[in-house]
This record gives sequence, C-alpha cells and structure tokens, in this order.
Amino acid sequence: MNTSHHARTRMQQRGIPEQIVRNIITYGDSYKVPGGARARFISKKSRKALTNTLPKNDCLELERHKNVYVVLNGGAIITVGHRHKRFFN
Repeated sequence: MNTSHHARTRMQQRGIPEQIVRNIITYGDSYKVPGGARARFISKKSRKALTNTLPKNDCLELERHKNVYVVLNGGAIITVGHRHKRFFN
C-alpha cells in the first residue's frame, strides 16, 4: 500500500487504523473528486453485503468507522478522513 506522508499523519491524528483503510480500498465504493483523484468509502449497501464476506470483528470495526473515506490518486493514498457530508455522484 503506497501511502503518502500526509496520509500516514492524518491516519494517526484521526485514529483511523490501517486495516480499515485496506478494507475501504478493497471493498469500498468509488467517487470522483476534483483534481482527478478518487474517494473510496463503504456505503450502507456495501456494509450489509460484507457481513457475509468479512469476519465479524472486521465488520464491527467497519461499522465503528463507517464515515471514513480514503482519497487515492494513481494508486497512492493521498489522505484519509471522516465524512461529515454526503458524497454525491
């Protein structure tokens, strides 16, 4: 996982575990953001579908961090954060 220094700092400051970031990148929905980057997050629909795929502990962690998003550009993680507003398609 190619992570920028900024993203590692934000993960630590915001209390977002690396496993959550990996799960969001693997299973999350994608949304185009300005500048050509893509934001990934786990939607309600995806969380329900993942209850059959992921172990119970991972599902509980995803539920705890349900508002986390990850911004990727060219396969590299630029930043991570908590959503306060809806993503519109």
